[in-house]
Amino acid sequence: MSKPLQRRVLLVEDEALMRSLLVDRLQLAGFETLGCASAVEAIDLVASFDPDAVVSDISLGAGTNGLDLVKALAIQAPHLAFVLLSNYEASHHPVHKLKNLAYLRKSDISDPAILIDAIETVLTDKSGSKESVSEQTNPLKALTRLQNEILGQIASGASNVEIARMRGTSLKAVEMLINRTYRALGIERGAGVSQRVSASRIYMSNSGEMDLSQ
Repeated sequence: MSKPLQRRVLLVEDEALMRSLLVDRLQLAGFETLGCASAVEAIDLVASFDPDAVVSDISLGAGTNGLDLVKALAIQAPHLAFVLLSNYEASHHPVHKLKNLAYLRKSDISDPAILIDAIETVLTDKSGSKESVSEQTNPLKALTRLQNEILGQIASGASNVEIARMRGTSLKAVEMLINRTYRALGIERGAGVSQRVSASRIYMSNSGEMDLSQ
């Protein structure tokens, strides 16, 4: 049986140390990863490297920033998925309407799994390779490994604060991951409906049907 094709990620980060660290983390996670320092380089590399996803800092020094880079690439290469990184809160910009885009604060990716989860999520949203939750025999199969881990911690009764402490990450990062997990399961916020209880029930009903350690 042939091995699945390794997915490619282009990382755009003008800080050399951060770029090197993130490239290493993504390669360890199984992504073929290439780093560059500017939007100009990124546009050239999209044609030659042919990535599946682009991870870009919003602030890229002088010249084109990450927001405008994503806007241009979404037109040039509509098959791409995107993750934007910033030291600040997301601001209103047309690219934030893209379905296949995730936004992360740099302070949250001290836990590498958060960046990996964001990439996995946008790649899934873009490719449509997974069936919808309603079509899955086991809805947990529609989740990434990190989302399954988070769901298991919720089902065990751990609070968001406790999950953040166990993972060694920020409370805001945990809340973001939990909300993404709810969306992946199709659990909407509504009057009289506890998303946490609904998610726990799904996990407890289905976790025995799959090996979540892989």
